[in-house]
Amino acid sequence: MEDALSMLLRKTQAKSPALDDVVLDFIYQLLVLLQIPGNDTDASPALLRQSKCIVGCILSILGANLERLLAQSSTPPPLVVTAIACLGLCGIPICHIVYFAKWKAFRTEWMAMVLPTASIESCPSDSDEDDHDDDDGALILQADIDRHTNQMVRTLLPDPFGLKYMGDPPAWSDAGLAVVAHWLAVVPSLQSQPNTISSANLITIEPLAPHIETLLHHTAVAVKRGGLTMLTAILQASNPHVATPSSSSYLLSPNEKVPPQINATGLDQYARRHLDDNLQSLNSLFQAVLSSMVMLPDAADRAHALASWQRLVDMVAPTLR
Repeated sequence: MEDALSMLLRKTQAKSPALDDVVLDFIYQLLVLLQIPGNDTDASPALLRQSKCIVGCILSILGANLERLLAQSSTPPPLVVTAIACLGLCGIPICHIVYFAKWKAFRTEWMAMVLPTASIESCPSDSDEDDHDDDDGALILQADIDRHTNQMVRTLLPDPFGLKYMGDPPAWSDAGLAVVAHWLAVVPSLQSQPNTISSANLITIEPLAPHIETLLHHTAVAVKRGGLTMLTAILQASNPHVATPSSSSYLLSPNEKVPPQINATGLDQYARRHLDDNLQSLNSLFQAVLSSMVMLPDAADRAHALASWQRLVDMVAPTLR
């Protein structure tokens, strides 16, 4: 399956975007025949690997056409509709695909918090072969220790998004993920397609923030505009997110990281106390909106960015601004 999809991806090049529709249609027909169990988080490792490969192929096609797929403002292109229909048949819940970027960032930050990477410098060796053998043995031993330590710590990894079953994060296209998240937010009716219904609320700002940032940091004006459109759609949804004084810390700059008081013990509680602050997790989104406000050449787009910024600020309780 992986080899076959890799061969198909070679046919989906920017020079011939018409082939993208052909490949996605083929994948859709293939998924209909395979009948992968929907929303099966307990799938076998082989089936899960196959599902992740299919999702990666679909997202790669979407990411390669990022600018073209965000050129329209209200109606999703047929390529996006077909892609979301395919994702609904791939066996991985579509909310898990949308939340993947946030989960990957949380996983990286949590691991760095509880197990900071430490490089072991090897001692200078002479030209003697025995010394080289000793060094190689020490490096192999250290690698084994690091591997077992990582495995032990990963068993303690919390699962706030229900994605721990996926194992190591696959190399999915950030641009492709942003395209899917954009259209699910802008056109909520896409969520009601067969096999894409999920109990999770996709229109929440915090899990979708990485996708908005991906679009706002893009160099193309059309993509930046798409990021603002997505943000506006989420902010206009019912109760997208509310930051209240119950948050554990205030907005901090990178040089003002003050560790909060810790009343609980254990790695999990320690990491959660540092990572669960909603305001801190949205800090980069605030910065992305400000950056786009400066970079957009059109006055109407800058006004749109300013209005989005004001809506974000209004979500924060006055005592935390």
